[in-house]
Amino acid sequence: MSIDLRIWWRICRLAHREQLAFRPKLRRLAIFWLGSLFVLLNQLLLMLDHLLFPGFRRLPIRAPVFVIGNMRSGTTHMHRLLWEDRGHTTSLALWEILFPSLCARKLIRGLACIDRRLLGGRILAWLHRTQDRKFGKARRMHQWNLFEPEEDEFVFYHTMRSASLLVLFPYFGQFDDLSWADREPEKIQRKMLAFYDGIIRRQLYLHGADKRYLAKSPTFVAKIRMLSRHYPGATFVYMARNPHEMLASGANLLQKTWGALGIDDAALRANIRLLNEQQLALYEYASEALSVLPDDRVAYIEYGDLNRSPDAVVRKIYAQFHWPLEARYAQYLALAQDRASAGHQSQHRYQASEFGPGAAEVETRLADLFTRYGWPSQTGQSADTSPETE
Repeated sequence: MSIDLRIWWRICRLAHREQLAFRPKLRRLAIFWLGSLFVLLNQLLLMLDHLLFPGFRRLPIRAPVFVIGNMRSGTTHMHRLLWEDRGHTTSLALWEILFPSLCARKLIRGLACIDRRLLGGRILAWLHRTQDRKFGKARRMHQWNLFEPEEDEFVFYHTMRSASLLVLFPYFGQFDDLSWADREPEKIQRKMLAFYDGIIRRQLYLHGADKRYLAKSPTFVAKIRMLSRHYPGATFVYMARNPHEMLASGANLLQKTWGALGIDDAALRANIRLLNEQQLALYEYASEALSVLPDDRVAYIEYGDLNRSPDAVVRKIYAQFHWPLEARYAQYLALAQDRASAGHQSQHRYQASEFGPGAAEVETRLADLFTRYGWPSQTGQSADTSPETE
């Protein structure tokens, strides 16, 4: 079993000690205990896979592709563009992240087949209506969809070693071991990678061993060294966004998320300040960790370039990594370019962050990146309030 009980116990103690009003406290504890039971169930099913489908363990993992970058930097947009090359790539959909075992996924596929043949797809239609209703407001900030690719970081929820746990339980400053996997002892890294290998192999087992495994996660920036060593054929697509915009957008998103979870104002402000400092450190870390990799393993993409010219950007990536570009996918890219030219954008708008760091500090620390990407200075100005694409 891959659950890190030390992390689980630390979160358990902190969650129970939080000073919150009754309803927010009850909601937080319900998330913790129901989530814990869900993790335990999935761990048991993952273990059962070894008995029922042992063949998945023998599949090679050739050259995974990791779409990375700071939060709110276009990683979702890039990931889903690349995923549309269905003949060559495979990615974990959100429902597959929730139920990563082969046992669960084959059972769900079987039920879907019954629904399709006997019920005319009524259950699937109900699921689509339900998620449209539940995710309606949230989709202004992130395009949640059970049937589309999502962050690979979320699979580590099933081990209690996911940096994304800090979104549900914002104890920044107390869980650096979750935020910076590259700094963890080799023993812990090996356990994380062994678990992740199993997840990737299960995906290839179901969707084709010849497929290119495609992952995305902003938190994987803090795993660059670990991933590049473990997967020597892996390539990285790094998304770079003006940090003034990124920090404001991220703070706005988390204000809404943590406010909905009942986090009090003082704790919210303190955690956003810590998160913003971490995001600046991730810019610096990515520059350092990626610079030692050869050019044929890293593609650097600027956020604005992707929004304006998705067709050209993706073609550049395919040329750099020597991937074949088939006619069907080329047609899809042309349609994506038409949407971009027509101004197709996210509905999410953000305001400048009031939680620092200041513009001068950002531009001093990341001076090389401002020069490299030609980002305009905003010292003494307010952040842009334009719409964005994740």
